[in-house]
Amino acid sequence: MDQVQEVNEMKLRFFTNISHEFRTPLTLILAPVQELLSVENMPLAGKKKLQLIEQNSKRLLRLVGQLLDFRKAETGKMTISVSKFDLIKFLKQEVKAFRGLAESNQVKLSFQSDVSQMMLWFDSEKMGIVMNNLLSNAFKHVPQDGEISVKQDMHARIEVRDNGKGIPKTELKRIFDRFYQVDSTLNRSTGGSGIGLALTKRIVELHQGNISVESTRDVETVFFIDLLLGKEHFSEDQIAQDEIFEEATEDFIKSEQHTQTVKPEIKNAKGEKKTLLIVEDQEDINNYIADLFHEDYNVIQKFDGVEGYANCMQTLPDLIISDVMMPGMDGFEFCEKVKKQERTAHIPVILLTAKTADQFKIKGITIGADAYITKPFNMDLLMLRVNKLLEKKSQQQKHFQKTIKVEPGEIKITSMDEELIKKAIALVEKNIAEANYSVEDFSRDLGMSRVYLYKKMTSLTGKSPIEFIRIIRLKRAAQLLEKSQKNISQVAYDVGFNSPRLFSKYFRKEYGMLPTAFVKAKNKNN
Repeated sequence: MDQVQEVNEMKLRFFTNISHEFRTPLTLILAPVQELLSVENMPLAGKKKLQLIEQNSKRLLRLVGQLLDFRKAETGKMTISVSKFDLIKFLKQEVKAFRGLAESNQVKLSFQSDVSQMMLWFDSEKMGIVMNNLLSNAFKHVPQDGEISVKQDMHARIEVRDNGKGIPKTELKRIFDRFYQVDSTLNRSTGGSGIGLALTKRIVELHQGNISVESTRDVETVFFIDLLLGKEHFSEDQIAQDEIFEEATEDFIKSEQHTQTVKPEIKNAKGEKKTLLIVEDQEDINNYIADLFHEDYNVIQKFDGVEGYANCMQTLPDLIISDVMMPGMDGFEFCEKVKKQERTAHIPVILLTAKTADQFKIKGITIGADAYITKPFNMDLLMLRVNKLLEKKSQQQKHFQKTIKVEPGEIKITSMDEELIKKAIALVEKNIAEANYSVEDFSRDLGMSRVYLYKKMTSLTGKSPIEFIRIIRLKRAAQLLEKSQKNISQVAYDVGFNSPRLFSKYFRKEYGMLPTAFVKAKNKNN
């Protein structure tokens, strides 16, 4: 018995390890297929074939996920996150996914419900695994021209029935044991791993439900799933947070609505393309992502964390897309180092990974990742994330521009970046009357090279260092014009302008009026 247990454990470790490797090629299958499906005027015949590829790729992905989930179930680490869904709608979608298989096998597949709607609390992803396992199992054992039916009654009972050869009574007690398979000489079977029904039982039990089976040889087999109404039987940590659910739903809806590739609309302050750094050790995925973005962005490709970090410190990209599992320096360490450096902390980081467990997502968020996307991923969703993060960054620039005050006490410090802005403002204010206070002086006082200062300042504020210094001078000038009795020339010299005429030019550019008009307007208001 111990030897059987050891063999089973070896099987499980092998399947778990190889499952992680499957996610990368699945990404390279699903992503181009989904991209082709979004092309307008796709011939119907071609579209059907692509949909078949997509459907079966997703099925393979689900099997990969099932192996990983089973490992978690065996170690007691599997969790559920329940939300309120329409069970009838959910079951219809699960049955619909098998229509193509039913047609090709000449099997009659039907769905029946006693009610039109039933709102129930459950984990839709995990229950999707349950229905996939039960329906896949039915298709393995039902004969050609056979029948498979899914039925839902008003008491939250789900029945999956097939008219296959059935299961001997001696086998029924062990049907939910891990790695156990019904003797293939008794049933027409395409084989299996022997973990599907064991995982199914564990998921149903996590929902505080019950699963059972009845079978009559050469007549039928019926699986029964009984779920509970309400949510009182779930613990607080098993109920999905509304904010997380709504955000995920919004992202899903947006990605579904984008039938064509989302095009970025954001450029830098000079109207130039923004720079993306892609750090991914799988060359095919790296090239595919780069090809996706190269028309709209300057793309830099690196193939491990060490090279990626060195390039990041040198080029200060506008956004980073990084894999997690990489040689040399993994994505978590890479992201953490980027976020801890003052010169790079502002750069958004998207982590791509085959690690789907919640603890890895939590780790990614904890170290400062701005988004965490699991493989295989929808390319439209990736593009949407990139664009949204850059939009958010642009809004942050506008926020800094609006909140720049000459008095340091009015700045509320909420991040490393705002600390830098506060220090920069204090330095300009300290030297505000010095007309010769240059960008070189400014960068030296901040402890940065001119190149780094330029990239950091434009990234945070949308302004170059020289423009930043000028804006602080002009804001101080506006205060002096409003509150002091000094004339325009005196104010110009006080804030570091050698020429009142040049001062008037830049003042008009910033405030939309000449200093004389500004003074008159303020006097009139007072």
